[in-house]
Amino acid sequence: NVKGQFLQVGFASWPSERKDQFLPVIFLGPYDLSPGPLREKWMEKFTKVNLDWKKMPCLVYWIGPDEQRLDGAFSFMPRARCLSYEYAAEMLGLHELPNFIQAKIATGKHLSTSEMNTVRAWKKIEGWLSKTPDKRANHFKKVKEDHELVMEGNLLLAEIET
Repeated sequence: NVKGQFLQVGFASWPSERKDQFLPVIFLGPYDLSPGPLREKWMEKFTKVNLDWKKMPCLVYWIGPDEQRLDGAFSFMPRARCLSYEYAAEMLGLHELPNFIQAKIATGKHLSTSEMNTVRAWKKIEGWLSKTPDKRANHFKKVKEDHELVMEGNLLLAEIET
């Protein structure tokens, strides 16, 4: 169920030479973000797969990088490279910082920028897990759309351009 995955915490394989390097993500749907290029691209991909959900890539928000800069924080990932938090924690032990990073920290070795982002992500994941999906959506500062303003009573149907 693709829709049931929206706003859930999970993991995705970082697009690099290391296919086994999974990082924490939030899986997003098209309406979890304001209208714009990401939503349009999601809709294009949705149309192309023609309801074959196995081919529909996941829109992910990478937990960990500088959260003030959202450029580069989103990616479309093949579904085969995405895992639910529950599966990743139980089957792959991803609920803990990767062993190679733990070893570097324990021995006082220098961490790369990527490894520092990974440490930052693992520190933040508990905060994300403690939030309900509707609270996770608040992180993305979505612009209210016309239909939402009508439902709140802040806009009349007659005010919406056709």
